[in-house]
Amino acid sequence: MLPDEFLDALAQPQLDTWVMPICCLTTGAIVAYEALTRGPLESPFHYPDAIFEQARRLGVISSIDRRCIECSLKLDEQLHSGLTLFLNVFPDTLLEPDFVEWFGELAAPLLKDGRRICLEIHEDLTDQQIHLLAPIVFSLHCQGILVALDDLNPQNLNPLYWALEPDYIKVDRTVVQNLTKEETAAFLRDISQRSPFSSILCEGIECESHLELLQHLDVPLGQGFFFGCPSAYEGSSEELPRLAVGW
Repeated sequence: MLPDEFLDALAQPQLDTWVMPICCLTTGAIVAYEALTRGPLESPFHYPDAIFEQARRLGVISSIDRRCIECSLKLDEQLHSGLTLFLNVFPDTLLEPDFVEWFGELAAPLLKDGRRICLEIHEDLTDQQIHLLAPIVFSLHCQGILVALDDLNPQNLNPLYWALEPDYIKVDRTVVQNLTKEETAAFLRDISQRSPFSSILCEGIECESHLELLQHLDVPLGQGFFFGCPSAYEGSSEELPRLAVGW
């Protein structure tokens, strides 16, 4: 498949945006949604892993990334203004020279309307990428756009991350699912001390014991199949935040 053929196959009308709830672990209220792209249902590119693997192979990952962001922002108009929309973005896309201006223009009407948008930096970052991203994140913050670091775990924790001053730290699902309670507590304590002004959001909550552990450790936010699987958004902008399914 040629790059142009791939881009045509994933034109915006062919893309859909599903959501996964992000919950307050104290009250059970849904406080945010993560936007997740889905391609055509009957195609080999229905799931994002397949989409971005092919995009990377063809050298068009930033083009597809931007297309997914545009589709996801359309969803934000349907959300209650009290909810935050998390959008995934690849580091290479963020580092494109025109990205901050391009995204700022797309997000400005929503931000002016009181919406909250968080760009979730996907993939591990190299030291060089972190240095290059620091002024970009600062510029996004100046526009009122939030930033999250995704999938942090003890293996990929880079001390330079804190220079980015993330608003959220999303903890990889392996931390709550695979580590002992003591190891989980030590890791969460470590990142809280290193980045005290960031909100901790733990992924991979799939059962009540995961929830109880994180509540015991005073983790404020969480995400996982216990609260709901990715699905099409069925609410409206008038709907108040509601309790998660598993609560």
